[in-house]
Amino acid sequence: MPKVPHIQEIGRVQLQGTSHEYHANQLAFSPNYGLLCCVMINKFLVAPIGLLLGSKFRKTSGKFLTFPLDSACTRVGTVTLFDTECFIFLCENDFVYFYPIESLAAGTPKCLLVLNNSEPVASNSHKGTWSFDFSSKNSLLILGSNKPCIDVYALSSSSEKWSTQKVLKLSQKHNVPDVKVSPCMQFFASVGIDRKVHVFDKSNEFQSPALESFLWSVKWVPLKRNPDRLCDYSLLVTGAYLIYTIAIIEKDGQPPLLAVKHCHEIGEMNGSRIYLQASVDDFRVVFYVIQPKQRLFMVRYDEEAEPQISILEDFHEQVVGLQAYSRDEVMHVVVLMKSGSLRAYEVDPFREKFKPITPEPTD
Repeated sequence: MPKVPHIQEIGRVQLQGTSHEYHANQLAFSPNYGLLCCVMINKFLVAPIGLLLGSKFRKTSGKFLTFPLDSACTRVGTVTLFDTECFIFLCENDFVYFYPIESLAAGTPKCLLVLNNSEPVASNSHKGTWSFDFSSKNSLLILGSNKPCIDVYALSSSSEKWSTQKVLKLSQKHNVPDVKVSPCMQFFASVGIDRKVHVFDKSNEFQSPALESFLWSVKWVPLKRNPDRLCDYSLLVTGAYLIYTIAIIEKDGQPPLLAVKHCHEIGEMNGSRIYLQASVDDFRVVFYVIQPKQRLFMVRYDEEAEPQISILEDFHEQVVGLQAYSRDEVMHVVVLMKSGSLRAYEVDPFREKFKPITPEPTD
């Protein structure tokens, strides 16, 4: 029997305030600076992760610093890490804010860039930037949002001023919850409400057949060291209650084919949604949270092998933020609750204590 993971809570802090009931990630972590960023209602907090982990992390000094959100910054859907140096906030009104982490750590926040990703629309229901990724190879920002397109911007940056210019708008049939750039920086992928996986190279777009449910997240999985071709990857994709492994098949003289290789049912067909994702690439592991059960589970992938999926924890309140990282050959998972409770867990992927996945009871 293969060994399976064990999870143990190692730290908990109650923040002052609550977070929005919003189905996006309101927690970010910078390994380089050892700093957490938590989005609350009308403010965000930044603190050394040592305040949560104590002696398990070398950086234990410091305190939580609280900063008000910009008055023009409506509800933040997602906070994420940009190129190791910035926290960025993706907002419901399509504005994107870039804050250098160094200025936040010093207690003097300085916004280097405010990107307006909005455009005239007939209804406010088509507002909200949902996802972001960056290609450092050619300095491109790629944004997915609550509208039927993917926006691509060229970034020009200096120590004093950043600027952007939209260089591409890729029309889609429905909105785009997630975009991801490949590790080799030559391709990017998106998933959306059209139930399809889209892969883009320099001049082409390739699509999978429509899958069973709406799609919410995508991750590139390298199948070899130093991948540089599409066939050197597969994709991990989440739907409402399903996790797919998508193979990318290339044959001479033919366009790449995107085909389902594995499919795992995690939740229930009606009402489930896998809405939070965090990766630890050193361990080839992805963590997800599924609603409405607020269940944390782990997917361990290994090149061509079928992914191994294990339940880690069931929470009793809504999870609004999820981050994971490795340090000193140990994995840590940090979760933020809507109530402001911030919790840290240590995960050993090779212990034999576990909660096995069993079929959900049916009426």
